[in-house]
Amino acid sequence: VALVALIMGLTVNKVLSGKGQGDPTALIDAGIILLPQSRQLPAVTMTDQEGQPVVVNELKGKWSLLFFGYTFCPYICPTTLAHLRQIKSELPKEA
Repeated sequence: VALVALIMGLTVNKVLSGKGQGDPTALIDAGIILLPQSRQLPAVTMTDQEGQPVVVNELKGKWSLLFFGYTFCPYICPTTLAHLRQIKSELPKEA
């Protein structure tokens, strides 16, 4: 979860930093929706890819982005995962 959050956070940063304050068209093309104001998350517990619980409080104070995939997704998910793999390959080894 943390790695995916980091990857997606860096993607958002790349889009925003490459376009000044964020070109609305570029953001939409990247599938990014920026809310005008942050929102408080409810106290929820999710399950990561290893079946371990992830509590929202563990993400407090950190940049976090969650990616929700599907258990059966033959068309879009492989493309999305390929993009995530490419982004991960561009990160420093310690990330």
